[in-house]
Amino acid sequence: MEKKLGGGKRPSEKQFLDHDRKVLQFFVRSEDLQFVWHYFLADDTVEIREVHFPNDGRDSFSVYLRRQKLPNTFEINMPGHQFIGDRYLTCDEIQYDKDLVAYGRVFQICGVDKFT
Repeated sequence: MEKKLGGGKRPSEKQFLDHDRKVLQFFVRSEDLQFVWHYFLADDTVEIREVHFPNDGRDSFSVYLRRQKLPNTFEINMPGHQFIGDRYLTCDEIQYDKDLVAYGRVFQICGVDKFT
């Protein structure tokens, strides 16, 4: 019965099992602030954390964007407009020479970690 229904494994499960605990880490800048951009390969989610220094005069809320799928385009949904299809950022679309954009804010890539 399970084989008739597709073998019991969905592509997302295979992606999760193959890439569990593998994270791409980008060191980025935006508006003279430093951030760390994490891209989780297991489920194609993104997390953005702000880098704080001692006595930098800023509040210590380090999470700028909690872990979630990041849409490719940022559009304000008006009544009657709908989000059509899966238009989320994937690891194939990230390039070192291009800027990263999250909800209208532009991040310039300054460096990456060894695994990335």
